[in-house]
Amino acid sequence: MEEIYWTDICGNSSQYSPFWVSILWTGILKVWNTSKAACVYTQEDSPVALAARSREVEESDQRSNITQAIHCPCNGAITVVTFDHYIIMFDLEGFEVKKQFAGYNDDILDIHFLGEQESHIAVATNSELIKVFELSTWNCQILHGHTDIVLSLDVYQKGNLLVSSSKDNSIRLWQIDGDTQKMSCVAVGQGHTHAVGAVAFSR
Repeated sequence: MEEIYWTDICGNSSQYSPFWVSILWTGILKVWNTSKAACVYTQEDSPVALAARSREVEESDQRSNITQAIHCPCNGAITVVTFDHYIIMFDLEGFEVKKQFAGYNDDILDIHFLGEQESHIAVATNSELIKVFELSTWNCQILHGHTDIVLSLDVYQKGNLLVSSSKDNSIRLWQIDGDTQKMSCVAVGQGHTHAVGAVAFSR
C-alpha cells in the first residue's frame, strides 16, 4: 500500500462527516471524505517529497518515509515525524508547513547570523542541506539545492542574502523574504572543476 499512516480530523460539513488524512511514502498528504469514500484534496508538495526528489530517492529508500503522524486539534495542525528525525507541523487549511524542527547530521562546518535584525541563524551541517533557524521560535527551514556537502556560508552585510559553496562544484545565492521570512534560491553559480571550499561577499 502507498499510504503508510492514517489520522482522523474533524469535518466542517453540515452533516459533520469525518475526514481522514493519509500519508504517502513520499510524504504527500491526502484528505479523504469517508461518507463519499473519495479523496477530496491532495497536497501538491511537502518538505519530505522535496527532499526525496533532490536525492533522486527510490521507493525502496526508507529515508524518505514518514514514520508517525498525529492530529493536533488545539493547534489546528497535523504533526509528522520523518525517518531522518525531523518533526514537521502542517496546518489544516492548506497543509502548509507551520513549523519544522531539525537536529544536526554531523559536524557543523559553518554558521552565520541572518536577517536585518539577526533574527535567523544559518548552519552548514556536513550535508548537502542548509538549516536556517528562526531564533525566536527555533522553527527550522531546510534549504535544498546542493547535491553534496555544503562547505562554506557567508551573509551579505544587510543580512538579507546568504551565499553557500559546496563539494558539488557550485555556489548558490539565497534570499530571505522580508514579509514571510522564507528563504529561496535566487541564483546558482556553476563551472568550477572542483569543490568550492570557501565563499565570501565583499566587505
